[in-house]
Amino acid sequence: MVQSDAIEQLPLPGSRHLHFVGDTLTFFLQVPETWQGQAWLRTSLGHARSVRREIIRQVDRRENPLGRCWYDLPMTDLARAATASPSF
Repeated sequence: MVQSDAIEQLPLPGSRHLHFVGDTLTFFLQVPETWQGQAWLRTSLGHARSVRREIIRQVDRRENPLGRCWYDLPMTDLARAATASPSF
């Protein structure tokens, strides 16, 4: 992972938060104006059932986890800052 002082991310990578069903969490990313591209949020929020199923299969059947619970959300461009707000 590339770390740069030019990137602002909220919540901070690696930080921990406690949320409840129905809560909305907003992710924020800001990069320099000269950078081009599309920001995406990769998450497994709201897919706890799939995660548990993969863990059980890994233990019981020695199957490799396939990561089916992960999905990508496009972040909305707000004048060079991007946000995504998944609910769980």
